[in-house]
Amino acid sequence: EASVPFCSSVTPPPFFCDDFDEGPLNSATWTPTLDDSGAITLDDASAVSPPDSVRFTLASNASGPCSYASVEHVTSISYEKSVRFAYDVLLAPASAGGFAETAMNGIHISAADGSGGCDYYIIASPTNSRLVCESSAGQDEVPMSQFQAGKWTHVEMVVDGTTAPVSATVTLDTGTPTTTTASSQCSFGELGNVSIGLYCFAQPESIDVRVD
Repeated sequence: EASVPFCSSVTPPPFFCDDFDEGPLNSATWTPTLDDSGAITLDDASAVSPPDSVRFTLASNASGPCSYASVEHVTSISYEKSVRFAYDVLLAPASAGGFAETAMNGIHISAADGSGGCDYYIIASPTNSRLVCESSAGQDEVPMSQFQAGKWTHVEMVVDGTTAPVSATVTLDTGTPTTTTASSQCSFGELGNVSIGLYCFAQPESIDVRVD
């Protein structure tokens, strides 16, 4: 008997879901951002919902310019409520046994009047992972639970727009939640897009991340 695809099994059905198990990434669903040092592929060697996860890699680039390998799903919904962004991530061990620090996997909130917006994302580090809120008003980084190299970790980010300013809370597996409150730049607008992958970093080591 064939197994039920993960996204078809989620109850209640989410606003958006992709388990990366239906063949090549759909260009109508995901918009890639990629440079010559990066690659985005489907990978059947390791996945939480088989057969595939999506794999992002960046070659070592110690001096810059910064490198990218990410895909973005654009949406447009009011965030005057809580929005939950959940996924599993695997940071492959580097030669030293850890993994290179990288910024990854975020939510962008755009201003309704076009005057600004903000981004919530994670900086994954072997010893100093942070939940970040970045806007034109500045950047706020809050220490959070650490990732382990070579281990699939479930991540849930909840953006709460029921009060102003907007806040975000991230939880790894069943660990202690971490919350950051945004600047006033994030107290209005709509959920602009959700992106997964690796953002701009000039990294001394190569980076290899899978998301499912």
